[in-house]
Amino acid sequence: WEVGTRYVQNTRLLNTLCDLVSQIRQAQRLMPSFAAMFQDFDAELFMILPRLIWLRFLAQPSQHSELLTSLLPEARSGEGEFDAFVHKFRHTQQILVESARPSGSETAAYEALVQRAIL
Repeated sequence: WEVGTRYVQNTRLLNTLCDLVSQIRQAQRLMPSFAAMFQDFDAELFMILPRLIWLRFLAQPSQHSELLTSLLPEARSGEGEFDAFVHKFRHTQQILVESARPSGSETAAYEALVQRAIL
């Protein structure tokens, strides 16, 4: 019941989880091998899911901050190492966007990062 209270009754966390599920489904369409991991209950899946959660948080920190804080209470904005990590993500994403010219879309950059997280 505690898990239900924390994640389902809290509208903000529930919306975050729904968004995360949507992104996981999108990653499955992008990488069929990732979809197969779900079907096969592959142990590697549990190494990939935390990476995807991080990527989703880094892409939209304000929307996903409550989920990240519930999973990693020590990960807080305003702390040097944490802020440096967020900055490094944004810099990497910008480099990917610029290298994806002429499209240069953030979506393409994010998909490239998702593919790297799964591989």
